[in-house]
Amino acid sequence: MEIGDNTVSLGWCRQLLRDCHEIVTTSCDLVHARCTKVLGVRIKAGLVDDISSSDFVTLVRHIERFVLSSANITGRHCTQLRAAVQVQAKVFLDQFHNTRKNKLSMLLEAERWKQADVPSEIQALVACLEAKIPYPPSTISDGHSQAPAKYLIVHGQKCVVVGIVPLLVKLLHEYCQCANDLPMLITDVLGKLLELLKFFNEQTCGLVLGAGAMKLQLKTITSRHLGLVSRCLHAIILLIPDVKKLFEQKMAPQQYPLLQPFDIVLMDFCVHYKQIHEKLVDIMGDLIKRQLVKWEAKYITPSSSMSAIVKHILKLYEALLDILPSDQLSDLFRGVEQRFKEHFRAQLALQGITNNGSTQHGIVNSELQHFKTALSSLENITAFGNSLFDVWSTNR
Repeated sequence: MEIGDNTVSLGWCRQLLRDCHEIVTTSCDLVHARCTKVLGVRIKAGLVDDISSSDFVTLVRHIERFVLSSANITGRHCTQLRAAVQVQAKVFLDQFHNTRKNKLSMLLEAERWKQADVPSEIQALVACLEAKIPYPPSTISDGHSQAPAKYLIVHGQKCVVVGIVPLLVKLLHEYCQCANDLPMLITDVLGKLLELLKFFNEQTCGLVLGAGAMKLQLKTITSRHLGLVSRCLHAIILLIPDVKKLFEQKMAPQQYPLLQPFDIVLMDFCVHYKQIHEKLVDIMGDLIKRQLVKWEAKYITPSSSMSAIVKHILKLYEALLDILPSDQLSDLFRGVEQRFKEHFRAQLALQGITNNGSTQHGIVNSELQHFKTALSSLENITAFGNSLFDVWSTNR
């Protein structure tokens, strides 16, 4: 190569390029080291701890772009700055999680377990989770929010919920958004979310089934409270597979086994849900038993015991009619009918009454007919029909 009167060898040019590349690489390394040092100083001073989630995500994205740009220039990766960011990201995630868990705990303890309206923004988040997409917060509200609804609609099912459920839906979305914004921490976010779901289920179980709410806010746990909790759990049960799928979309196939705890959490929710159903049946079973121990086959029908049992059943129906869907309501009252027949059979056996055509036999049938007629007005309830007369199946 000739430049004026000087001749520059090809080897010299190559050496110059190598030297320039080394200078650029050294400069990048120096910048990375200085940035890492500045970040470390700010972390120790606690200046990074108080920034908002959106600002922290912006910081991580800028640093990630810088690291990738440097790698494209130098041809090698610098892990020092990225490692420092990852350490701080885990600190951020711990604070992110603890703040939300503490808020959930505080509101659970303050929950009055009454039906709450559902803001349109929360319903939009549910639609986002159902569609398996990370919903950008800025697009949830367009400035024309609709009036709050009486139900939370999840996969087409109307769920009457209490005030804590909209918060939990919002938290589910925030954890999914966090996993989307901080992919390097997706497994850590997954663990925190599973912990949050377990915490909600255990606390709800303790407050309602364990009557912990009576020590905090409520004088008594009623059947309506149990019905509301049942619907709240049902809504979350419907959403858990959607949340699992959202995480699956962001994970590598070899990470899929880490999703298995979702199935365990879902099963725990279903067990709790079933226990509430059984608790409602148990409550009615105890009320029925207390009345039937006083029952006698007398000529005046309906007896005071049967009238009281009918009154209890009608009261339960009225309490749950606007909470439980017709299929769950019907299933619940089939369980109540079964308890009634069990206790009534025991009382008939105790008094030696059989279906032998005797006067007592006729009185029992009259009682059952009254029972059937008095409850025939219950809409969408398949119980308390001719199946009531099955009480004689073991009293022949």
